[in-house]
Amino acid sequence: MEKYHPMAIGVVLDVKLANLAAVKESLLNSVGNIPVGEDLFYLYSPDYIEPLEKKGEKIQCIFNYQKIKTNPYVALTETAMILGAEQDEEYRRKVVFITDQYSESQNEQIDVMLQIDEAQRFDCEYSFIGIGQQDFNLTKNTENTHVITIELDDLDVTLNKIFEEESNGK
Repeated sequence: MEKYHPMAIGVVLDVKLANLAAVKESLLNSVGNIPVGEDLFYLYSPDYIEPLEKKGEKIQCIFNYQKIKTNPYVALTETAMILGAEQDEEYRRKVVFITDQYSESQNEQIDVMLQIDEAQRFDCEYSFIGIGQQDFNLTKNTENTHVITIELDDLDVTLNKIFEEESNGK
């Protein structure tokens, strides 16, 4: 039997206010798929500087989340740093970026962020989820980056797949 390796999932939101409630609802529905125990969840916010373990804390964090004005690529880097610095090597680290505001001009920032991850050895796997985006392309694709383009109605299913995939020891 394969040894279980706990996971640490970090989420960064870059969505319009009009879609925020639906995105939060999808996160709330999906956070239940993260097994209780050693697994951790982090939603980028100035109010939280470390991943949460208890299910109630995770739900409260998502429920209380307010749209913040920040550079999403700085948020991605900080999320990777938090997951990488806080957890020992046994943790599988996954950063999920959810956006409905992506444009190809942002590729350079994503590339820089991925280079920082590589140099600092955060060992994160990245899922870039573009909501309603037909042009979500990254210039630097690696085996640890996944680009998913969906409609808002499909976010629950997509997040469930990501979270279940992780909890099943991928």
